[in-house]
Amino acid sequence: MTNDYETPRMLVLSTAHLTNDDRKWLNEQTVHNNPRLVVYPKSEYGWFIPIIEDSDFLKEDVPENIVKLLQFTRVTRCTWLMLDRDADIINELPIYRD
Repeated sequence: MTNDYETPRMLVLSTAHLTNDDRKWLNEQTVHNNPRLVVYPKSEYGWFIPIIEDSDFLKEDVPENIVKLLQFTRVTRCTWLMLDRDADIINELPIYRD
C-alpha cells in the first residue's frame, strides 16, 4: 500500500506565549479574519492557525509576537500551530503572565 496522502504536522504551544493583547487580537480574528491569516477558535482553550508559506508579509498586519510564533512554527516544519492553555511552555519563546 502506498502512502499517497498528505499528513500535516502541528506544533502545540502554550497560550502563556501570548500577551493579553495577542489573545484579544486572535479572538477578533476568529470573527473578522485578517485576509492573510486564518484563525480558528479552539473552544475557550486556544486557537488553531494554518501556517502559510511566506509569513514575512504578515509583519504589517499581525502583532509582532504572533508573527514570531508563526515563524517559529515554520522553522519546525509544521503546517499548523495550535495554541492551547494546557500545552507545555517552551524556553525558546517569551513567556507572558498577564
